[in-house]
Amino acid sequence: MRLPAAILLLSAFLSSSLSAETIGLSISVISPDTGENRSRLESVLIRAASGASRRYGEYFDVEIKEQGKRSYDYDISFTAVMEGETPVLAMLFTPEKGGSPLNQSVMGDLDDNSPAYISELIFRMWAQTNPAGITSHAPEPVFLEEVPSLFLVESAIPDFSGYNTASAVAVRENGNLVLAMGALCYETDSNFNPLVQLAGDLYSPSSALFFFGTGVTPGGSVFLKPTNGRDIYKIVEGAPRTMKIRTGIDVTGPMAVLPNGTAVLYHTMSRKFVRIEGNRRSDLDIPLGPYTYVYAMAPGPEGNLWIHDNVEQRFKIFTDTGNFISSIMPVGTGDDVLTPMSMAVLDDGALILYSNSALYKFDSEGVLQWKKTGYHFREEESFPMSPVNLAVDQERGFIYMADYAANRILKFYDPALDRGGNDSVGETRRLLELNRRIDEDPYGEEPIRRKALYYRDREDWVLARYWLEELININPFDSEASSMLDEIEIRGLLRQASELEAETLKTARTIGPESARDLYSRTVRLYEKIISLDSSMGEASERMNRFKEAYNREAADIPGREEKPLTIAGLSVKGIFPALIHYYRENPVGTVRVKNDLDRDVSNIRALLNLKEYIDFPAESDPVPLLKPGEEITLDLKILLNEKAFNLREDLPLQFQVTLQYDLEGSARATGKTGNTTLYRRTALTWDNTAKLAAFIMPNESVVSTFSHRVLADSGKVPGLPPKMVKAARICDALGTYGIAYIEDPESPFSQQFEEEGVIDTVRYPRTTLQIRSGDCDDSTALLASMLESSGIATAIMTSPGHVFMAFDTEEPAGNRWMYENTGREILIEGGTIWIPLESTYLQDGFNASWAKASEIISRYSRNEIGFLTVAGQRSVFPPLPLGESSIMVVEPGNREIDPLNSETLAGLTASLYEENASKLKGEAAGASGRREHQLSNRLAVLHARFENWREAENIFQSLIKGETAYLSPYVNLGNLYYSRGEYGKALEIFQEALAINGNSLMVNLALAKTYYRLGDRAGTARYYRLVKNQSEPLSEEYAYLGESGSTTRAGADDEPPLLWMTEE
Repeated sequence: MRLPAAILLLSAFLSSSLSAETIGLSISVISPDTGENRSRLESVLIRAASGASRRYGEYFDVEIKEQGKRSYDYDISFTAVMEGETPVLAMLFTPEKGGSPLNQSVMGDLDDNSPAYISELIFRMWAQTNPAGITSHAPEPVFLEEVPSLFLVESAIPDFSGYNTASAVAVRENGNLVLAMGALCYETDSNFNPLVQLAGDLYSPSSALFFFGTGVTPGGSVFLKPTNGRDIYKIVEGAPRTMKIRTGIDVTGPMAVLPNGTAVLYHTMSRKFVRIEGNRRSDLDIPLGPYTYVYAMAPGPEGNLWIHDNVEQRFKIFTDTGNFISSIMPVGTGDDVLTPMSMAVLDDGALILYSNSALYKFDSEGVLQWKKTGYHFREEESFPMSPVNLAVDQERGFIYMADYAANRILKFYDPALDRGGNDSVGETRRLLELNRRIDEDPYGEEPIRRKALYYRDREDWVLARYWLEELININPFDSEASSMLDEIEIRGLLRQASELEAETLKTARTIGPESARDLYSRTVRLYEKIISLDSSMGEASERMNRFKEAYNREAADIPGREEKPLTIAGLSVKGIFPALIHYYRENPVGTVRVKNDLDRDVSNIRALLNLKEYIDFPAESDPVPLLKPGEEITLDLKILLNEKAFNLREDLPLQFQVTLQYDLEGSARATGKTGNTTLYRRTALTWDNTAKLAAFIMPNESVVSTFSHRVLADSGKVPGLPPKMVKAARICDALGTYGIAYIEDPESPFSQQFEEEGVIDTVRYPRTTLQIRSGDCDDSTALLASMLESSGIATAIMTSPGHVFMAFDTEEPAGNRWMYENTGREILIEGGTIWIPLESTYLQDGFNASWAKASEIISRYSRNEIGFLTVAGQRSVFPPLPLGESSIMVVEPGNREIDPLNSETLAGLTASLYEENASKLKGEAAGASGRREHQLSNRLAVLHARFENWREAENIFQSLIKGETAYLSPYVNLGNLYYSRGEYGKALEIFQEALAINGNSLMVNLALAKTYYRLGDRAGTARYYRLVKNQSEPLSEEYAYLGESGSTTRAGADDEPPLLWMTEE
């Protein structure tokens, strides 16, 4: 895990050991050595050096070597063969302080992913040379418990007689386990107490199914993968049956279940990936080398797919659609060659994996944290050679291993993983103490008895039974242990009877009592068996009698038991979108139609919608005071989604409950009805309202804000151009240099969904678009707008038929639009300022090309076909979705890469806004006379002044002042010129002359207040600022620093708005 930047800087200052080391990169040979090849390789190495320094900066700094500049601790020379069927880039790593050189090679063509791979290879070679520099002292996890799968199965199904083994384990968010054991699948708590059988409709004693893989989504869906066949199985909570999904391949390879409900499978023989989403199957194009075979893959913290490449010995990260994002190169393993059979990725990007009979943990940069080859409990135990399935509960710090060969589940505790979700840390410590005592006396009766009693007292019946049997193995004559075992058996039968009882009554209620007759008989027989085992068991007799009464009531079906309620004539909830969580506070999610079929008035009618665990409290509809007999009304259904719904990453079919509350003759009544809907993933939306895109404009997300802030770090002011435009241009050029390819979503293209209410689209997070370097128009618009907003630039969402793009606020006053109208490109006026439209899918040629393309789109349609929504105006309804920190670093292009395109952009802007405008104004002024000549000459002088052609501007202003007519504008503008150059005394003289021409001019009063402020004259500043405040409250707020009490310090003036040049009068 990477340290915060401030800590890294402090470490660098305090220590000159590792952080002071430097690595220099140089090109040795290029074949063929063409200008294009050299430029291409240099660009890759510049990015590799920048990426390595950013990513591994706590260990070393990497630079491109320059002739005679400095010496380095390590040199890496590159030999590139860039022709033939298999291009190769060879790296020679040479320690200058002594030591053997190291070699690495990169096979294949150089592409956008090559810099990251090269930076990882640099780290690997450095780590091989400095093994002590990456030594971790993180403690290993400690053994907590083991339980044979036989105990789990017999506790769940007492009369089970089939074959079972612990083949796979997964962890739910609440800490419960999903255990695959042969043909059985059961959910248990974290101490293995059975809770419910899953996929029970697939189980029979003679079943040929044998589950060897499982996965759980945060939304609760469970996937099961058999050892053979071509089908997998999905369990959706609340669904009556298990879904069978055809995969089209033999399911013998690994499976990864992603948080969005997608399952990815790998066929080892054909090296083919298949993606399962819902019932849809598609091939997944994962770019791996020709000799790579995949034995382990897992879901990552951001819903990505992590795959181990056994040839390149690194973990590759892909989106669920197969786009490469990043990779991690494990280091610190010595001579170990990793061949993981199971792995788990933690939320911070760290990895825990099982390989070569050992358990490993690597941090998010691939540095080994610990390696565990076995454990000590009672005796030394080594880990098995056979495959082991892993699951990690990082909320509570537990690591589970399904040991197929030994028929057991192992449980370890890692306090470093425990994030406070372990509600019984004290109990865990107590258990560790009990284990320590057993270790001291492995076969002593007393420590084992204490552990058995500990579990019995906590009602952890599976583990209590296991340790009681261990006790009886030591002493077969232990009557106390035998009695406790009998008690536990009865408890297990009671639990099973309770489950059968619930199933029986549900069947009787929903289908009919005759259909439930067999279940009824089985339940009664089970209670009778319990009573026969312990005749004093009064609880069993009471429960059996209550069950019989409940069943007989259902069977009797007495008519007229309840008074007829209001009629729910219609119910509509089309779909629920967590991204609209704030929108739903003011807008309904559906409706319920109610009819009064009674012969009396009904009053105070309200409707409440309940969606299980995805709302905390049902929201009431607005009450209807009165509903007369025969009348019908429609009530809006409201919903207040909770955090769990907001974090949902898959589409879940759910059953909802609508409760109708009303008063009848002074008595409170209620009735209800269920319906089905879909709760969509939080990135899903429909395009009936394009303002929804504002929820995906995330200026505060760390990956986005870091990218934009770093590319602007060396961005200065450019004379004549609005500062916001200069910043926006550099961000656009940085993204153009970085490379964001336009790829329309083939499954849900925006062009076909625009203003379509029922079509579901998924918008990528801006950081995901950055990571995969591609997206469609809504993805790239959200990214560019996020970057600009993070830099303090206001943005707007723009739409044309079938397309979405954006605009930004230059903060240039609308009165200066004449500067932009001659560029041949479109501008927009909003809120008194000039906005520039940008086409986010057209950044490869820079800011100017993006502006031109957006202008072309605007010119193609009438104004009423173009949509314009400021992002700030949508924030109350569509605030940005909150995201956790990303574990994947994005390395922005450096100045050496951005500057060529950005210099071209700025030169183009200067040419169009200054040079072309100046030439045109000069020609028009020469052919004009009177007021028109004055206006054009004044504009020309303003243009010269803005672009710091001071002499030309001053000459024209002075010439205008000497003219026959006393115009105010040349005085104000000449004063502005002196003010810009810091000549405040000369500015004051000119502004006072302007005051004599028009003593009520707002611009003159403001100019005087600012000038007196700069001269340190408190009284003068206050006098003219009061006049400004009386004339324009908004303008006075914009220059609020002028009205601050106390001494006239210049803290606020450093960020004052751009000068107001006077071009009209």
